[in-house]
Amino acid sequence: MTIDRQRLPAADNRGFDLHEEGDELVVDMHKNFDMCRGVDRWAQRLVEAAPGPYRRVVVDVGGFTVISSTIIAGLVYISDVHVRQGATIVLRNATDRVVRTLEMTRLAHLFSFDG
Repeated sequence: MTIDRQRLPAADNRGFDLHEEGDELVVDMHKNFDMCRGVDRWAQRLVEAAPGPYRRVVVDVGGFTVISSTIIAGLVYISDVHVRQGATIVLRNATDRVVRTLEMTRLAHLFSFDG
């Protein structure tokens, strides 16, 4: 498993960083995510660059007190792709408000929560 960084938008314009830790993909979301120009297809680009398979995909959303529909749609896409390959999708450092938003949209069951 190797990340193909050429498939990603430029680092200063993608709103996230990613790296591998063994058989896990770790995605660190940036607080300025919604301000970046490269977020239109962020999850598709992430999956193209790091297709897996991974045992776990960990997305750190700790920088957000709320999450936008763009982030939610991307998380669902990542879940759809990687769960089919047997991965668990973990949202790390999710605030209570982020968890409640996912519960209200009936999407919380797609994720495990850590921290």
